[in-house]
Formats: sequence, structure tokens, C-alpha cells
Amino acid sequence: MGSTAASMALQMGMEYLSNSQNAKTSNRVAQAKADAQTASIKRATEIEERRKREALKRITATQRARFGAQGVGGRGGSADSVLGGFARNYENDIADSRLLADGQIRGLQSTVGATQRANLLDASTATRRFVYSALKKKIPQLKSLLE
Repeated sequence: MGSTAASMALQMGMEYLSNSQNAKTSNRVAQAKADAQTASIKRATEIEERRKREALKRITATQRARFGAQGVGGRGGSADSVLGGFARNYENDIADSRLLADGQIRGLQSTVGATQRANLLDASTATRRFVYSALKKKIPQLKSLLE
């Protein structure tokens, strides 16, 4: 009986280590994927911001040239109001893009956290199932010893 108990304990320990290692590996993979996606989202957001700022510069220069061609100064009064409106619109678009990217990143982080919790639960559940199964097999033997 002693060697059987030792064998069961050794098997339980190995099962626990295996489940624990699988959970850790899955967690690392999930985190690496989330990190890569986060970096991709940040790069895309930076590129989009740069393009929008460059577009704003082109539109501002074009509009100033139009004002100049119409005999209206490119600075002051109405011109500043129109150009300021363009700038505000572009800055609002950029802020919206940042908010969207931040939301996507938070969603990724949330998903990784949920995956890590699930992996931890899966590892402990598998160990519990193994222990329950082993005990279920040994209960009849224990009963016969007690009788």
C-alpha cells in the first residue's frame, strides 16, 4: 500500500507540474501575442496621426494660398477662424483615434488577464480531477482495510 501511495503522490506531483507548466506557457504566449498586437496598434495610431498632421499642413497651406489669391490675408480675422476650425477638426480626429486605440489595448489586456485566470483554473481543476479519481479508486481498498 505504501508504494502505491507514493506512486500516486508522485503521479499527482508530476500532473500538477505539467498543468502548471502548460498554464505558464499559455500565459506567456497570450502575453506575447497581446504585446505584439499592442505594438501594432500603437504603430498604426502613430502613422495615422502623422498622416493627419501632414494633411492639415497641406490643407492649411492651400487655404492660405486661396485667401492670398482672393486678396484676403492668410493671417488674422476670418482666415484664422477658418484655419483654426480645420486644426480643431484634425485634432479631434486624432484624439478620437487615440481613444479607439487605447480601448483596443485595454481590451487586449483584459483578454490576457481572463486567459491567465482561465489557465490557472484549468491547471487546478485538472489536478483536482486527478486527485478525485485517485481517491475514488482507493476508497474501496481503504474500506476493506478498515473492516
